[in-house]
Amino acid sequence: RIALAYDIAIAEVSADGLPLLLDEVLKGLDPVGKMEAVNLLKEVVKSRPVLVIDHTSEIKDAFDNVIKVIYENGESTLESQAYN
Repeated sequence: RIALAYDIAIAEVSADGLPLLLDEVLKGLDPVGKMEAVNLLKEVVKSRPVLVIDHTSEIKDAFDNVIKVIYENGESTLESQAYN
């Protein structure tokens, strides 16, 4: 929670509209903490792009656009899905 709060605070004091890049933002959080983090991120995306790197599917339903990177046989492919 502290790391997420720090990242968002830094983004807020930086130039408007710069993307916020978060890696494994839900890792180590309990279910309530995960819900709180997702709700916070839903507010942040209203003012700037948010890029979340996550190796689980827990967070994907919280966002409108998801890009999945698939790595197989030495090659990476992108799979994009828009939710509305």
